[in-house]
Amino acid sequence: MALYQADVRRRLLDQETQEALERHFRVAVGVVLFGVGCAVAAALGSYEPGDSSWVSATDAPVQNLLGWFGASVASILYMVVGWGSWGFALLLLVWGIRFILRAGTGRLSARVVVVPVWIAIASVFASAHVPGNAWSHSFGLGGMFGDMVLGMALSIVPFKVAGALTAIALTLALGVLVLGLYVMGCSKAEIGSAGRFLGGSVLRVIRMPGKSPPKKPQQARREEPPIISAAPAADPADCAISGPHGLDVSQTEPPLTATEWGDGNRFAGIEDPPLEPFSALPDEGVKVVPPVAADSDPASLVTVATPPSFRPSRQAKAEAQPRLRLGDERAVLEKPPLSLLEDPAGRVRHQLSEAALKENARMLESVLDDYGVKGDIVSVRPGPVVTMYELEPAPGLRASRIIGLADDIARSMSALSARVSTVPGCSVIGIELPNAVREKVMLREILSSRDFG
Repeated sequence: MALYQADVRRRLLDQETQEALERHFRVAVGVVLFGVGCAVAAALGSYEPGDSSWVSATDAPVQNLLGWFGASVASILYMVVGWGSWGFALLLLVWGIRFILRAGTGRLSARVVVVPVWIAIASVFASAHVPGNAWSHSFGLGGMFGDMVLGMALSIVPFKVAGALTAIALTLALGVLVLGLYVMGCSKAEIGSAGRFLGGSVLRVIRMPGKSPPKKPQQARREEPPIISAAPAADPADCAISGPHGLDVSQTEPPLTATEWGDGNRFAGIEDPPLEPFSALPDEGVKVVPPVAADSDPASLVTVATPPSFRPSRQAKAEAQPRLRLGDERAVLEKPPLSLLEDPAGRVRHQLSEAALKENARMLESVLDDYGVKGDIVSVRPGPVVTMYELEPAPGLRASRIIGLADDIARSMSALSARVSTVPGCSVIGIELPNAVREKVMLREILSSRDFG
């Protein structure tokens, strides 16, 4: 039997080179879109009705920044849609920036079809306003199209002209805002971030200087935790404990004398063991801070985030406050104490900042976009060994396609490995990447939690 070898076509470029060329091509497209948007904005901004164009011919010199061509394009846009023509310049600028930054470029094909509707609504909204004295055209601010649609709407609405015009203007303003965010490719996460930023800015502006808003008791207790100042070689009588309400509850115990305990030479020659910092179960909102020297700079101190609090188990509570054995008790099998295990309070935590996690999420979105996977990282869950990024894929995208890219994602993110799987009960796909520094998970911290008894 004769065997025939299949004709395998060799690719001209390898996969990495092709991906790099695609990224550079998208950046080039973004630069072109941004340049065209700047040109359209310059033509509309320097428009003069008396310039020579396709509509009118005069002997006066052209005042438009783009010359005769810019005056012709601007005159046609103003005549048809009026001030709504600025939507073209805004869209070109926004999508140019998105292509340059490679942020949400996959949404262009689905949202570009709504651009004519948005421009038409913006034109009718502009026609609802009264033009000023500088407007020398016979049509309104929305061009001929806006005047025609607004006149038809006013003839249909069974109200007075003034009330109907106000209602139509408010409705059109809402439509311009909502459709504008949609055609510019804004996602829910981007709108939420912008809203939080604007809300915080407004609150900072209207807040009176020198006066802070009242805080709730629970919030004040979280933000102002009690501080236990302790030094390794300090006297326990000098340690001060500050309560949540600023009350000084430090007390100095009287020294023990020989008259109270008998002969004072009874314990001669026995040295007290060195005091160690209290490392019992972590209390919520309590931080152990070394004393600050008088010549030290407070700005140079680094505050390490405390581990999350948990409800202690019965065994942990029993060991924290042991009971006295009164009388003869039957010998029973007791569990080994938790103090035999290593105390988790002394371990060093290596946690990435929120800005670093967001930067990694944007980088992962860019890598997935290079492989044709459209979606948004909606949540980041850092852990002691791995960090899981929750990806919300675009509609119609199969999960098996993303799961098959695990090795490529690990290579592009410079990670040792990557695990991609669906999250049960959720519509997201989890992408787990190993941390640069792996932390130890203490067995004592696990056994001390409420879930283990």
